[in-house]
Amino acid sequence: MSRKRTTLPDAFRAKRSRPAVESRGDAELWGADGADLPIDEVPNDTEAALRYLADLFPRKLFEDRLPPIVLQHQLYSVLSDRTAADRQLNELREHGKVCVFALGVGEQTSAVVFRADFEERVRATVRGRPWEAVAVRFLDEVVGAAQGPAVSRARLLHDLSFRDADITRLVNAGLLTVRDVGSWWLSIPGIGKFIKHLTRGRKAVLAAIRKSRCGELLQAELEARTMRTAGQLGLPYLVHDAVGAQAVKRSVSTTLDGS
Repeated sequence: MSRKRTTLPDAFRAKRSRPAVESRGDAELWGADGADLPIDEVPNDTEAALRYLADLFPRKLFEDRLPPIVLQHQLYSVLSDRTAADRQLNELREHGKVCVFALGVGEQTSAVVFRADFEERVRATVRGRPWEAVAVRFLDEVVGAAQGPAVSRARLLHDLSFRDADITRLVNAGLLTVRDVGSWWLSIPGIGKFIKHLTRGRKAVLAAIRKSRCGELLQAELEARTMRTAGQLGLPYLVHDAVGAQAVKRSVSTTLDGS
């Protein structure tokens, strides 16, 4: 007797005041290349889950100028143990494998980027620029040793001997953004375009679900309704965003095929 593998959801369904994700038992799980991925083949550790989600990031949309960005809460749409996911993510950061950035989109939204990808993009962006040496030093001494998503003026000036002019160059290069007086957020150059697409895509997905009958919508219907407004980031990426942020609930439904 053959064993049928369960796949991830392809529909959305309302629960209380919050939409929810639902899928048919024979649905496909979206992958970077459109191939189906059974749920028992989804990564079960944080680093593998990050790589799976990073593969969903549309590099071509940003002309390969941004590293693949994973929202931290997207991990929770793949991994069931949030505590373990956070712990393993922190270990990856401490070991210098990933960088975590505060996006400022919604409450405590954080972006996770593999450090190698981030440094590669930054080095390519600043190559030949007057501030290249400052940016490379920033990658080595600040990003490489970061204990969190922010850095203080005291650390930059006194501990690391950066100058005010260096900080200004880093801000202009998009590597720092103002947090408050005397501190800055670490940032990803060019992140503004991503935030714009993310905000627009989120609104399109949630609006399509809420406007549907009973707050329930199949994946195919969702794709048809949001293709123009949400399609640039890709529906799979946006679904993992919505599910991980608990903006929607995912459930599984089955279809009768007469067999």
